[in-house]
Formats: sequence, C-alpha cells, structure tokens
Amino acid sequence: MTRLCKRVAGDGLRAALAANRPQFYKDITLPFYGYNRPGAKISEGIREHWWL
Repeated sequence: MTRLCKRVAGDGLRAALAANRPQFYKDITLPFYGYNRPGAKISEGIREHWWL
C-alpha cells in the first residue's frame, strides 16, 4: 500500500468518525471481529459491548 493510499484511507476513517461517532464505533466492529467474511455469524452482543 502506498503512502497516498494510507492517507486516503485514514482520511475516510477520520471523516466517518467526525460525522457520526457512535455509528463509526459500531461499524468498525465488522472488520475488527471478522464479521465481514462470507458466512460469519455476527454477534450483536459483542458489537454492542465494544463501546461500553
């Protein structure tokens, strides 16, 4: 990944965080816990516990 790509990705994360912080923290659990993989079973309890 080039330095520019990392910068653009970081800018997108910062923009999402600034736009709606609670939604950002809920959305970030999907890739963090691997829930974005095909066939992954999403635990809403884990997602909700993330930011307690």
